[in-house]
Amino acid sequence: MTHTKQNLKKHQTNQPQVEDYEGCINIGGCDIGFDELVSPQVAAKIAGLSPRSLRRLVSQGELAVYRYAPNSMRYLVRDLLEWTEERRIEPEERIHVLPTST
Repeated sequence: MTHTKQNLKKHQTNQPQVEDYEGCINIGGCDIGFDELVSPQVAAKIAGLSPRSLRRLVSQGELAVYRYAPNSMRYLVRDLLEWTEERRIEPEERIHVLPTST
């Protein structure tokens, strides 16, 4: 089952609302399993990026995608969550990563 932008439209906010529920996430009022394929619009909400940024990551080889036709791509929710978690900066690391203000 794939989820489309229309399913999420009535629940849109500026900040992605992603909650973890034992093997699925709830985004915009829709329960989506970790092993489901989602559209670029839903994937962008999950990752907190734009669909264009996701396409760039795919073309750079940083993110996997399932391509069914030249203009039909789907993302595995589990891949998106793992990709996002890999980029997490722990609090003790922030001191060394973020620029200092002058």
